[in-house]
Amino acid sequence: MEIAEFEITQYKNSIQSGLGFSVTLPDILRIQHEPPVPFQERVRQEGYPEFQVDMLEDTGNRIFEFFSKDHDYRIGFQKGLLALIYNGTSIHYENIRTRIEYMMNTFIDLYSPAYFKGVNLRHQYSIDVSFLRNLDIDLNLCVPTYIFPEVSTPFSENLYALSKVSRFTYNGVEIIANYDFFPIETNNRELYSVSIGCLYEQDIGDINVILTKFDELKQTAWNVLHSSITDYLREAMAEVN
Repeated sequence: MEIAEFEITQYKNSIQSGLGFSVTLPDILRIQHEPPVPFQERVRQEGYPEFQVDMLEDTGNRIFEFFSKDHDYRIGFQKGLLALIYNGTSIHYENIRTRIEYMMNTFIDLYSPAYFKGVNLRHQYSIDVSFLRNLDIDLNLCVPTYIFPEVSTPFSENLYALSKVSRFTYNGVEIIANYDFFPIETNNRELYSVSIGCLYEQDIGDINVILTKFDELKQTAWNVLHSSITDYLREAMAEVN
């Protein structure tokens, strides 16, 4: 895969985006047995008024989630994982970094001592039908041919689905890249989606080290993500001056 360096920027016609940053830690058993009332009281004051608890099917563990008013941000944790997740159309890294710092400090205050085993950042772009129609652009020209060579051949006329998973190391980080392409509109499915996961599985010291790793991983994910779309798509999104 051809990976280039890209400056992080904002786009005025950005496609659907998602970002998740999670921190792994040794299991804290009381998370499964005590309702996180003090945690909820704290985060309610910082713009996460809604709460829900789910049961994970694979482990049977409970996961507690705290949602912002518009449901674009949420904090989630279980006995061995703490995460901040964003879904929307405009990634603001400084805002996300501030929210991660608050989340970590709140968690450490209530579940001290806390030790951290690694971090994981996942960044996703998704092109849907409404985006294509609003800007009147060609889906095939948004997909790099080195990811899906089929889009530039006569074979493309008969395509209805392509999928690819790549695992590699970049900038000293393990990368898991998932690509899905559906050139035929079906059930409002995302037509082209790219999901980039960056894994750093080493013991981490304090919160400052975690924030430093976030800064490093966001740039790594951004480079891989933007190497997975074309200049044609970036021009359609149009940078904000």
